Amino acid sequence: MPPTFRLDLLGDPAFSGPGGPVRGRAAHKRRVALLAVLAVARGRPVGRERLIGLLWPELTTDAARHNLSESLYVLRKELGEGSVSAASAGDVALNPEVVATDVAEFQDRLDAGDAEGAAALYRGPLLDGFYVSEAPEFERWVDGERDRLARAFAAALEGLAQAAEAEGSAIRAVDWWRRLAAHDPFSSRTALRLVRALDAAGERPSALRAAEAHAALLREELGVEPDPDLLALVARLRADPPRAAAPLPALERDPAPEPAAVEPTRITPPPSLAQGETALPIPGPAERNAPPSAPLGPPRGETGPKTENAARTNADGAIHHPPLLPAVVSADIPALAPVAAPVPLTAPALVAAPPPSQPARRAGMARRRDSLPVAAAGGVLLGLLLSFLAGWDVQRPPEPESRYDPRRIAVLYFEDLSPGGELRYLAAGLTERLIHELGQVPVLDVVSRGGVRAYRGRSVRPDSIAAQLRAGSVVEGTLQRSGDSVWVTVALVDANTQRQLQSRVVGRPMGDVVALERAVAAEVSAALRIRLGREVRLHAAARETESAEAREAVLMAEQLRRDAREMAGGGDTLDGTSAARLLQRADSLLERAHAADRGWDAPILLRGWVDVDRATLARGAARQARLRSAATRGAGVLAGENAPAGALELRGTALYRLALDERDTVGQRVRLDSAEQDLRAGVAAEPARASAWSTLSQLLRIRGRLAESDVAARRALAEDAYLEDAADIRHRLFFSALWRADYAGAREECETGRAQFADDWRFTECRLTLLRNDRSRRADPAAAWRLVAELDRLDPPARARAQGRFYGPVYRRMVAAAVSARAGDTDSARAVAARARREAGADPGLGFSLDYDEAWVRLALGDTAGARALTARMGAARPDLRAYLERDPLIRELGAP
Repeated sequence: MPPTFRLDLLGDPAFSGPGGPVRGRAAHKRRVALLAVLAVARGRPVGRERLIGLLWPELTTDAARHNLSESLYVLRKELGEGSVSAASAGDVALNPEVVATDVAEFQDRLDAGDAEGAAALYRGPLLDGFYVSEAPEFERWVDGERDRLARAFAAALEGLAQAAEAEGSAIRAVDWWRRLAAHDPFSSRTALRLVRALDAAGERPSALRAAEAHAALLREELGVEPDPDLLALVARLRADPPRAAAPLPALERDPAPEPAAVEPTRITPPPSLAQGETALPIPGPAERNAPPSAPLGPPRGETGPKTENAARTNADGAIHHPPLLPAVVSADIPALAPVAAPVPLTAPALVAAPPPSQPARRAGMARRRDSLPVAAAGGVLLGLLLSFLAGWDVQRPPEPESRYDPRRIAVLYFEDLSPGGELRYLAAGLTERLIHELGQVPVLDVVSRGGVRAYRGRSVRPDSIAAQLRAGSVVEGTLQRSGDSVWVTVALVDANTQRQLQSRVVGRPMGDVVALERAVAAEVSAALRIRLGREVRLHAAARETESAEAREAVLMAEQLRRDAREMAGGGDTLDGTSAARLLQRADSLLERAHAADRGWDAPILLRGWVDVDRATLARGAARQARLRSAATRGAGVLAGENAPAGALELRGTALYRLALDERDTVGQRVRLDSAEQDLRAGVAAEPARASAWSTLSQLLRIRGRLAESDVAARRALAEDAYLEDAADIRHRLFFSALWRADYAGAREECETGRAQFADDWRFTECRLTLLRNDRSRRADPAAAWRLVAELDRLDPPARARAQGRFYGPVYRRMVAAAVSARAGDTDSARAVAARARREAGADPGLGFSLDYDEAWVRLALGDTAGARALTARMGAARPDLRAYLERDPLIRELGAP
């Protein structure tokens, strides 16, 4: 029987049980610290005096003993009597049969020689970002253990990298060396091996970029020069012709099924705050080929090849969208009894995906010339729209020249506004957690805790602090309490102009302080990164062209594209029409920009991305004409000198989407080959192009090369500094883990997405999917139906239908039906499935997906033969998806198609 609780300590600490995250008294910081000490001991007893010295050194002996006894009592009460045992001598040990820990598993795998398994468990340094006040001995203990485990992890990574090189797998070697370089960024030896591996893999630009980044880090942080061997290698690489690019590895198969999840919490807003909270809009569902109301933007969805009835696959490998077969039950598949379903269902599904973003390069100059990147999401600017409708031109003043780089960020210690300073500890913890979160982004230069600590509690003007720390961006925040809730207000300030770029208010219930710090920091970090990305791009645009008219027209067109995407996601037909008009206006502005500076490629490439956006709102011949226009614009820029990587990405994306609409399998394969070639060339020329990695990942998934798709998705995530595509990539990685039956990994991807993108319904739906797919856990139909209700609130069925995602509400109920069937509620399961079949009728838009989800229900009901027949029918209906389907865990289990 698996352990009841799990305590993860490598990286951000996480404590979970049967009902989700452990909260309340057992999750108190000092008790988590106590469990951490016991976990590292791996079942061996730890003396009480040792525990007291680590955790309560400031108390008298009697008081410390009392606190330890009370903590042990609380842990046994909350986790079970057998969770923590006391030996006869008074020593204490953690029972691994009740509480599993990643620290113990990590060390066990190393002992067993499973370096790759150990590396997969290491999410970061021991108790990363975790602090216990007034416990210096505990901090020293953590530092020692953290160093020991980090060295073991580094040795494991180096062994894996060397083994991959010995096997001739350059790409896998790069992955391992890259991970080791991130773990130990100051090691010139590791940097040297990474640069060599990148060059061997055909990624010469990435190799040089990695070497330059390492050299800059050593000079800025340590004031030393890089190793002479590294400098010599860089000089040789610059002089030698580059190697041919190596393909992404075709590793072992993986699997994946459906969408994502999150649950509501009541919080009490303080009287001084408005009831509503402004949140950045999150990109909607990543699906393709939708009616005019689908979300716009960079390519985020993925679909299967089009059939006569517009058959499609869902974005992240979920196969509940492709219309194919009539949704009637064959004679060889007995129908489920028609009983009234407990909840209404809906009808078929197809939806649009969004397109990527581009930086820019000036022709004939050493600057980058590329299309400006698209921000992940933007609010609809009512004034801009009204001005457009009235036919007015909207002008924006030129951006001032930056004195300090906006990517250098100072997070000032948050101010505690609670009575008596009761939240001072939380303000400090949240500040340090946010510094840690932002510090994980390689492109950002975050001032360390030590750098900003000197200004804590001092009345120094933020602009003075920014000047002393050379920070172009400053983050300020306050905390206040209202009832059982804590409210955090955070502002991002441009230190060069003292202009507030963004303000955000986040409310959370008090309780588990660690979980509270983690959740708020993740949400705030995501919002700041998205907004900071826009500001960085605006500053960059000012240097891309000497024509103020061209620059302003491009910036305005970008804003119109963001507004169009937001408007198209509203689900109203009029919104779709208005979005199309905004895109038409954007195209006119870009035409004007090109006329103002014919040497700047950004307007041409952006017109191509506008074509991709407009194709998203169109169907049939009109859609294909827009995509061909986008491909032509990309090809036109490629015909010039010094063709930018953005042109390769644009053409590759357009060809990829054309391939999805291709009925002829030979024609589809040819287009996919061309698209893959362009996308690979694009990321080879500019490895930091996250959106191109993301699209390449989608293409590889459709082709059934799921392990390669996963590698490309992780590269996209690593390069996505400003979270433009992170939600879609994270969602895709969830399915990759799910298809490998790596439910712990899938759960981590789901919860990480939930923390970063709290408003994105997909990171609620993934929790529902896990309830069905992870059969090692107890079936909980009550939890499943609660998630269905929550999803209906986050993504109402009416809106889903308006956006063309007709199957979404059906899917949720079919998943809950499978969970109900596994729990023994067969009548309810049969009722839901029968209702779905009746509503689907002969609509091919539902048949294929319904076959898959009904197979899960039948399997849970014990009807293996019926489930096998349904999956076999799927394979026969979609032979083009055979490579894709055969990796699904359900289909593999049933031996079909």
